[in-house]
Parts: sequence; C-alpha cells; structure tokens
Amino acid sequence: MPTECLAPNNQPFAVAPNVPAPPFGCVGDLPRNAFPRPGFFQIDLRLERKISLTERVNMDVIADGFDMLNRLNVSDVNPLCDPTSGVCTAGQPTASYDPRTFQFALKLNF
Repeated sequence: MPTECLAPNNQPFAVAPNVPAPPFGCVGDLPRNAFPRPGFFQIDLRLERKISLTERVNMDVIADGFDMLNRLNVSDVNPLCDPTSGVCTAGQPTASYDPRTFQFALKLNF
C-alpha cells in the first residue's frame, strides 16, 4: 500500500496506516496488464469466382463476410475505479468491434 498520495493540486499528503484501500489518486502497486481485456474471436469468409471474358480479359466476382458468427467482441473496458464515490465501473465494456459485415467487389483483369 502506498504511504504517500497526490492531492488534486499535485501536493503529496500522508495516508493513514489503517485505510483499507488507497485513496483516489494514489500510486498503487498493481503490475502491468493486471486487468486483461476480454478475448477476441472472429470468423471471416471469402467467396471468389473468376469468369473469363476473352483470352486476355477476365473478371473476378468477390464476396467477403466479416464476423460471420456475429459474436460481440469487446474492444475496450473501463479501467477506472473511484473508491471515494462508492461506485466502481471498472471492467464494464465501453466499446466493441463492428458487427457482421459484408462487402462485394468486381475486379476486371486485363
């Protein structure tokens, strides 16, 4: 537990030894990456068909699908917790990756 914290004016102040949790603004001793993010899983699919128009010219018809299982992939979570407010939202999702998407293309090769 830290023995010195910074006040809002960046001046140090002492922490009472019987405080169960360090006050807001204290430098703690958590290691790096102590709170890992949720896992990421995605299946992408591509269908492509080449169609010959002449000997030298052909066309590719392409269909791509991303995140085919439409799984919610959380991209970020709230890392902050303010013990003085009594409410801790650390670990709650704040952003997610795009849902299932499709793209279509025609490519002319000559």
